[in-house]
Parts: sequence; structure tokens; C-alpha cells
Amino acid sequence: MSEAKRSDGLVMRAISNGWIEFLLNIAWSVGNGRSIDIFKDVWIPSLGHLYRYLLDPAIASKGLTFTNLVTADGNWDISTLYTLFSNSTLTHILSVKCHGPDDGDDQCM
Repeated sequence: MSEAKRSDGLVMRAISNGWIEFLLNIAWSVGNGRSIDIFKDVWIPSLGHLYRYLLDPAIASKGLTFTNLVTADGNWDISTLYTLFSNSTLTHILSVKCHGPDDGDDQCM
């Protein structure tokens, strides 16, 4: 009986470690942008979580989605981006294609 419990513990630890590794290596492919938290989800793999690059870290708690960074005509909202991130971070963000409400759902990669 005790061997099964130890075995279960090993399995659970392995699953837990694997899950953490999985979470560290996933990124979003932007579709319509509705389900991507721009600060907490990874949508620019080379940068990781964008909350680390915020000019004001308190903004990360607002839970803004990708759509909050795009204008009604489907372009980047440059004025909003400049209030959130440094120029070096903006270079990475602006290299990502803008997506609009008619694009498909966001997907995990």
C-alpha cells in the first residue's frame, strides 16, 4: 500500500513539473484578440510576458485584451502603446500583424 502512495507522489510531481514546463513554453497565435490578456499571456514569444516591460507595472492588473491595443479600423493604437511600453518593446509589438474582430479565434501554440 505504501508503495502505491510513493508512486502516486512521483507521478503527481512529474505531472506538476511537466505542467509548469508546458506553461512556460506556450504562446498565443493572435486571431481576433478577444481572449489574449496582453500583459499576462505570451503572444510575442521573443519577449514572453509583457507585464515585465510595462512603464507602470500597476496597469497589469487591468486585464486588457489584445483588442484594447487596436483601433476600430484595425491598426495599432500607437498613442495607447506609447503610454504602456518603452520604444524598444514597441518595436517588437509593432512587428506583429494587427488582427481585427472578423479574424478567427485566438489559439494556443
